[in-house]
Amino acid sequence: MQRRDFIKSIVAAGASAVVGRRAHAVPQGWREFEVTYVITLKDASAPAQLWGSVPQDALDYKRLVDLGWRSSAPAYVLWEGTSRAPIVSAEWLELTIPRDVNITARVMTRDRPASIPTPRARSLPSICARRRARRPMVFC
Repeated sequence: MQRRDFIKSIVAAGASAVVGRRAHAVPQGWREFEVTYVITLKDASAPAQLWGSVPQDALDYKRLVDLGWRSSAPAYVLWEGTSRAPIVSAEWLELTIPRDVNITARVMTRDRPASIPTPRARSLPSICARRRARRPMVFC
């Protein structure tokens, strides 16, 4: 009887893990994208180092949800000093291993609130005429 309960709990835990992974809900008003960079260095005549910039959080309209990479060489994330932008860095010291990196970033975005005033409709000839009146050498 205890063995049966144990098996049921394992099955229930596995099912909840699968459902939980797929049930990732994007908040209302947000969209989610997966961006994949596939980088292959062709020249293998000398050691090489790669820096790949990836998306970063931006105010309240863009979020980096997940960042992952797969490389044939040791790779890690650096943070650029001024803007705090994430950069994936990989370094190939041996000439015999393939030089490739796959970087995957999941990003959520939403419409950016904008309070940009709409310009009044003006005709191009009237704008050019006013500019020429102020400066005769202006060409429109």
